[in-house]
Amino acid sequence: MSLATIGRKHYVSQSALEAVLKEVAACPEVLDSASRRGIKRARDSELDAETPHGPLVAKITVPVEVKSRKAAGDEEVKIVPTELPILNLMAWIWHVCQSMPGVAAFFQRQLSKYPCTATSPWRMALYNDEISPGNQLKASNTRKIQGYYLSFLEFDAEGRCQENLWFPLNLTRSSVVNKIQGGLSALTHILVSSESFLNLQSGCLLNMPTGERVMFFAKLHTVVADEAALKSMYDFKGSSGTLVCPLCANITSKTHGDLPANDHSGELHDISCIDSNLFVRRTDNQIFTAQALLARRQPMLSKKDFALLESSMGLNFNPSGVLAHKSMPLVKCLMWDWMHCYVVSGLLHVELSLLLPLLHVQGATFQVIQSFISEYEWPHNLKNRRREILHLFDKRSKPSEFKAGASQCITVYPLLRLFLLTHHFDTMDDELRRCIRSFMKICMVLDLLLECNRTGNLSPDELENAIRAHSQAFLKAYGEQHCIPKFHYSLHLPLMARDRPLISCFTHERKHRQVKQFADNTKKVTDWFEASLFKDVLGRALLDLSEHAGFMRPHLKSPKSVTDGTLLWHLGQTFGFQTLEHVQSAMQAEVCPGQTCERGDLVLLKTGSVAEVWLFCRLQHGELLALLSVLEPQGKNLFRVKQDGAQFMRVAEISRTCLFKRMSADSMLVVP
Repeated sequence: MSLATIGRKHYVSQSALEAVLKEVAACPEVLDSASRRGIKRARDSELDAETPHGPLVAKITVPVEVKSRKAAGDEEVKIVPTELPILNLMAWIWHVCQSMPGVAAFFQRQLSKYPCTATSPWRMALYNDEISPGNQLKASNTRKIQGYYLSFLEFDAEGRCQENLWFPLNLTRSSVVNKIQGGLSALTHILVSSESFLNLQSGCLLNMPTGERVMFFAKLHTVVADEAALKSMYDFKGSSGTLVCPLCANITSKTHGDLPANDHSGELHDISCIDSNLFVRRTDNQIFTAQALLARRQPMLSKKDFALLESSMGLNFNPSGVLAHKSMPLVKCLMWDWMHCYVVSGLLHVELSLLLPLLHVQGATFQVIQSFISEYEWPHNLKNRRREILHLFDKRSKPSEFKAGASQCITVYPLLRLFLLTHHFDTMDDELRRCIRSFMKICMVLDLLLECNRTGNLSPDELENAIRAHSQAFLKAYGEQHCIPKFHYSLHLPLMARDRPLISCFTHERKHRQVKQFADNTKKVTDWFEASLFKDVLGRALLDLSEHAGFMRPHLKSPKSVTDGTLLWHLGQTFGFQTLEHVQSAMQAEVCPGQTCERGDLVLLKTGSVAEVWLFCRLQHGELLALLSVLEPQGKNLFRVKQDGAQFMRVAEISRTCLFKRMSADSMLVVP
């Protein structure tokens, strides 16, 4: 056997093979137990950590309906108690704080910022989604998984954007969930009512590596997911019911006729209503009462009449769900995900599918837009998206059917905005002008939401004004007939932002890849699927957390020791050091969680200035600096390169990277 033949008989990617061989070379004793059974025992041993609060993995029991045939041929349904794995939250948090200094330091920083007491516990955020490993076109995919992740609002934006700070709570096959009495809502109730979940309300004593002991309390506060998951967890009708919004008692769907026109009270409105003062907001007590009413009426009404009652109330009757048990209040906990509202078959897609055909008529074809985008230079962290963004405007694409993923939408909308600001139209009638104005308004909303995603800074009043301005502009440009339920859901975002930070699902969608990596390679789906998969994912989560020694801190990529006397002299002169030792430099750095930049990139500073990156360096006491050349603004997004040299700034001053176009040797057009 040679290096050329390893990994061919049993396929593994070259990058994975390289990593495995290096790990084996560093720890050759693992070859003594290189069997599948040995690997499984080692994995289980790692997760069998002893804590004062029990094992890391606990179990819950769910009632699963199993159908069987009697001898006479009749179908019989039996209820079979089935065990599923769940994360023991107290044991997990105790373990990661006890054994991982980086995680413990992060917890201590956040606890000093947000003190935690029994009367003021930390706020847990729960997320759910269906994960689809394997062949997406398969008629019956038995490996589809309902995944639950959990984090804390007190982690702030920088923590909530980290995949490893959303802890896997439970992973269960969709085929099993569908057989549980009460479905996903019943499973959710069992999870949030379990001892492993509720124990944090009573407090957990954490032992930090520094010797400090901290009492930690937490309570469920927010549930975020896409509309389909929220509908299943809370048993509301959504767009299929008469009342399209579970938070409002008088907002109706357009698919059930023009109900407001036939309402003599004048209280009913459809989803095109943008005056939030007209919304009749539901309370949790009213929703619990409505669920109780359905329970009383269900035995008394015919199937047809009961379905009509459910539709009119906007709820599904589920005696095993979270509403029937009052275990997860809807109004108090539910949060619409702004990512799904705007950039996942959302409002931006509707906007562009209506605007792009009008631009096409005026000569701004996909080829013209594609040519415009191709002239821009992309920063290091976005270079891999350039080709897919250009592909969106391929000549085979239809302007009236704009299709793009969430990350593609976030990248492309600033480019389209700049295109419309700089492109010369031979003629522009009032209709096109209104449509462009509407697009500019939605761009302003996305600017605010993305800034909130990056920094956590958001003014609810400013967001409310921006969303209302876009809604008004959209109705003037396109009319009520193009409104979708997400048009109404977006109007609730400012109210939610007043109570808690808005959470988007970008991080969770990325985290699904970890689950898929293990599930894709599990070809045989049996009863042990959940337990095995959950241990694999949990082991990966522990590994990721343990490898982050300088947790979420900006750091250099491939650093080298500085031997250049000129650079050391300038650093000494700038910061007043007599001697400098152990200084490192690099051409590339991770300036904030998930965002890297390198020499030659343009960056937007928190002061609003734009600068070009020349170099990154880390001083002997750990401070990370960037050598930046601040550009001189010329107006209309144009900037000129200064001739008076660069200056050192702290990397924390960098907000994000920018796309740009070189207009001349010393002039650049920057995408806002």
